[in-house]
Amino acid sequence: MGAPNDGRFPATWLRRRLIARSVNAIARLHPALTEARLIETIARRMPAALARIGARGAQFAISVGDRPIRGLAFDAPAELPFRVASIAKPWSAMLALRLAHQGRLDLDEPVGYVLSDMPPAWRLNEITPRLLLSHTAGFADRIGAWLPVGTVADASGVLRGDHGKEYAAEAVHPPGQVTCYTSIGFTVLQLALERRFGVPFAVLMRRELLDPLALCDSGFEPFPSHPLGEEIASDGRPVAPTWTPCAASSGLWTTALDMARFGRAVLASASGKSGWIEPALARQMLIPSVSGPDGGAFALGLHVVQDPRVWCLSHGGDRPGLRAQVLIFPNFDLVFAAIVLSEAGRKVIRPLWDLMTWLAVPRGGRPA
Repeated sequence: MGAPNDGRFPATWLRRRLIARSVNAIARLHPALTEARLIETIARRMPAALARIGARGAQFAISVGDRPIRGLAFDAPAELPFRVASIAKPWSAMLALRLAHQGRLDLDEPVGYVLSDMPPAWRLNEITPRLLLSHTAGFADRIGAWLPVGTVADASGVLRGDHGKEYAAEAVHPPGQVTCYTSIGFTVLQLALERRFGVPFAVLMRRELLDPLALCDSGFEPFPSHPLGEEIASDGRPVAPTWTPCAASSGLWTTALDMARFGRAVLASASGKSGWIEPALARQMLIPSVSGPDGGAFALGLHVVQDPRVWCLSHGGDRPGLRAQVLIFPNFDLVFAAIVLSEAGRKVIRPLWDLMTWLAVPRGGRPA
């Protein structure tokens, strides 16, 4: 391709490209340089990029190695949590791993023993937490239910279809055979954990994960006392208040900084630095859990990015007027988190993802 036809001399354009590649190459050499390059890129590019998509604001956070986590906020206070929907899934997976580490949950024991009242067609006597967390339990693609405030609901009713067939559980594949992204598996696990431990999922999550990891600006309570960021639709109108009984799949509210802290905790456990979860267990969030015919695209709670050049895990979350993303590069000891207050938010996240991928390429792909 030739230089862009924007009025600049080709030599000037080429010189700038070469300088940028040289700066990126240097940024690969040390965590401090990686961090500086990413922070500089976000600070320089984001104001204009956010304006182009009409974003109301954004939060970004970066964790590189053992360096202090860095956050940048644009017209959105860094400590203000937002609902981030499906990013709840990796947090729920880590809770399950913590319980397994403590000997309180067997990832390979079918959940049917505490859910005997659920329909036999769901085959819960064959479905384990591992299958539920890796989207291989055989359930159809469904989203978590978001209901008007004032609606009386619980996870069991949602699964049975009391609030719409679009949220109801439906078994469409044999357990363990096909990867199908769905919120149903996490809602089933939520119900199993609530019955097993006798407390609401939000209470269990706060007691076992949020408080121990000092994730102080995060929670799963459907109606928190902590103020949350307002949801504004793409047309500029406030979104009518809703809530979800499907906490494990969709109920997380958090900040970009806490998302980065969470990602760092995953890496620290997997590398044996923290001891909070046994490394062999924690690594199950970083490598494909089940080798199905479609390649096994999910670890426990996280999407395994299908790029042979790098080892990268990701998860996104969508709410009206908001897009969120977390990226984990284990070989590079890098975590990136973003909350962008626009439904076009991934247009500004994607270039940063590409830059991080380029920086991480020399560290190689994920283990076989």
